[in-house]
Amino acid sequence: MKKVIAVSITSALIFAVLWILKLFEVTDNPLILSLIGAALFLFGSMALKVLTPRIRTPRFFSFNPMSPLEWKLTVSLCILLICGSFLLNYLTSIFYRLLAVEAPPAFSGTGYSSVGVAILCIALLPALFEELFFRGAVLTMLRTAKLKNAVVIGLSAFLFMMLHGPGWYFLTDLYAGVILALIVYFTGSLYASVAAHLISNFVSYFLSLFGTRLTDAGIGDLTVHIIVVCLIGALCHVLHLLKKLILKNEKEDRSRVNENSRRWEEKKTKGEK
Repeated sequence: MKKVIAVSITSALIFAVLWILKLFEVTDNPLILSLIGAALFLFGSMALKVLTPRIRTPRFFSFNPMSPLEWKLTVSLCILLICGSFLLNYLTSIFYRLLAVEAPPAFSGTGYSSVGVAILCIALLPALFEELFFRGAVLTMLRTAKLKNAVVIGLSAFLFMMLHGPGWYFLTDLYAGVILALIVYFTGSLYASVAAHLISNFVSYFLSLFGTRLTDAGIGDLTVHIIVVCLIGALCHVLHLLKKLILKNEKEDRSRVNENSRRWEEKKTKGEK
């Protein structure tokens, strides 16, 4: 329970500072806001690590190498993240239109001095520092608190949603938090979630810039149909890869048990002699 409280307090402090900065319009420079956010998430990650001294830093932040199979799984989950987020935003916007409510765009790529600054603020900095905090420090702290995996993933996704609002498209943020947490859960590596977060935000940025052109060209509905097909295909591929990954882990576990048994028998034989 202490670890859950520590995660909650640290997250609340970070969110409070970011909300105050936006509420009082301390600065209208998105780059400065992004750098402040990155510094806050880095500080929060280090604070949670200090509270867990027994776990080594690479293990705490899940800095683990990945197998080719795990990278394939990451790609499929990334496609699932992008397609699912797109469809959730699309359905949410339709829902608001039915209620005659004028909702803001789901993702805005305007207000930046250049494309490079936009990519830095929208994709690179969030992918690195939000993942370090949410899928690195927070996820590890919650898992070591001996909570059920579903609770860990749900709570980390909820905190991720709270960071982004909760706004008009809170379901999309919650969905993204769940998928990114699952990526780390299945691969055991923060590198996977950083890559998925980076690619997802990068794609969202360019869709926000050129999405209206697709609609004006009359292929908006076709785009939605393609996204649905990609979503179903990615989900099927994820399930296939998960089956292979589970079988691979079971085989490695059996090999490890057999090796330990062999060593025990050797020690036992030497002891009898």
